[in-house]
Amino acid sequence: MFHLQQDIEKMLKAAISHHRIEISRTHDIERLIAICRESGIDLPDYTEHFDDLSFFAVDGRYALIHDDICDAEVFLKESDNFQKFIGDLLGII
Repeated sequence: MFHLQQDIEKMLKAAISHHRIEISRTHDIERLIAICRESGIDLPDYTEHFDDLSFFAVDGRYALIHDDICDAEVFLKESDNFQKFIGDLLGII
């Protein structure tokens, strides 16, 4: 789950950076989604629950939580879809 969190975080930051928006350091996916929306970056509806992954940014990295509390398969599928969305947004896929 830590790697899924990192994947989503980096894709959101890529979208923000592509729009030349400066942000402070954060692993908070909910905040990154809010920045996207405030900046007019129209994200897919399924990104709303990506903020559930923020918990894994630090705590999950050190195995203080169990990966089995979330449905990784759902996040993997949505991460793949989101990668395609971001690729289209950035014009690289």
